[in-house]
Amino acid sequence: MEKSSLDYREKLYSQIQEEYGKLVYTYTCHFKMADRLSKHLRYVRDNYFRSYHLSGIVIDSFVYQAIGNWRWLSSGESSTSAAGTYEKILLDYYNQHFMWGAMPLSAPGSNQQVSTDNSRDCQGKVLRYIAG
Repeated sequence: MEKSSLDYREKLYSQIQEEYGKLVYTYTCHFKMADRLSKHLRYVRDNYFRSYHLSGIVIDSFVYQAIGNWRWLSSGESSTSAAGTYEKILLDYYNQHFMWGAMPLSAPGSNQQVSTDNSRDCQGKVLRYIAG
């Protein structure tokens, strides 16, 4: 094999490794963001809406669907969003998708349908609470 062919393969392999690392980092950040948001919603549910029914799978499924393409800021970037914006965005997403009744949610990972019939009202109350 020629030296230039080996150099090309090494550069290509290095580039693939770098892109794969970026992909894993993005996925991990997205996962952590969803996990933190789910924990926040569970905290509000457990401390302020204990007597209502809101299952954990509905919280997780809603969060994973709602955050879509959110991302962490890179080092040195600053947010253009005001404090409290993510709560408003979640509430707006809820209002847009639950307006006509049940919102079709799929469980993260398994993609199985999640029933929101018994949890819809409490989900809205929790989101309105955190949105202020």
